[in-house]
Amino acid sequence: MPHSINADEVNQSIFILQNFCFASYAFCKKYEINEYSEIEKEFTWDYYYGWLRTLVSEHLLQCAIKIRILQDVVRENDEEVNFTELEEQALGDLVLGSLHGDKNVLTVREACNKIIHAVEVSLDWTPMAYEKGIHEDKILQFWSGIVKLRGKKGNSNWELSLDVEKFCIALSRFLSILEDRVNWGHAYKWNY
Repeated sequence: MPHSINADEVNQSIFILQNFCFASYAFCKKYEINEYSEIEKEFTWDYYYGWLRTLVSEHLLQCAIKIRILQDVVRENDEEVNFTELEEQALGDLVLGSLHGDKNVLTVREACNKIIHAVEVSLDWTPMAYEKGIHEDKILQFWSGIVKLRGKKGNSNWELSLDVEKFCIALSRFLSILEDRVNWGHAYKWNY
């Protein structure tokens, strides 16, 4: 019997990641998140960056590992599922990110592999447009929703800029399609 995967936990991580993407601007603006600020305040760059990086990494890994296991379980137990078609439906018109030096469309499977095998993970920060007369002396930043992943495959280095919001949409679609097409009782048959 294969590993049991709780799709609700994957959907929970997808929900959390999407909310991190959308909340970053508002949080950083409200608490004037500035990497170089020396002003004592309740929520600082170290607080925000520390929690955000840790939680984004943790939830991306949870999604990637479980989706890859699901793909392998389905591939092993349900020959009728066409993974090329499934990937195309999950992606639709989404571009999950760019794998530097590669012009091919990034698939859900490849994005998951890169998340799992990354040896360096960083968040991409965007300067916040300031309002005239407010924050002119500070450079406030927010997380753009992009995670930069770096690693090595064989002798070649790779770098991926992953759009987390679009990755989450694709994962949500992927899980929804799988729920409709896969006989889970057959995939998770009881073996004693």
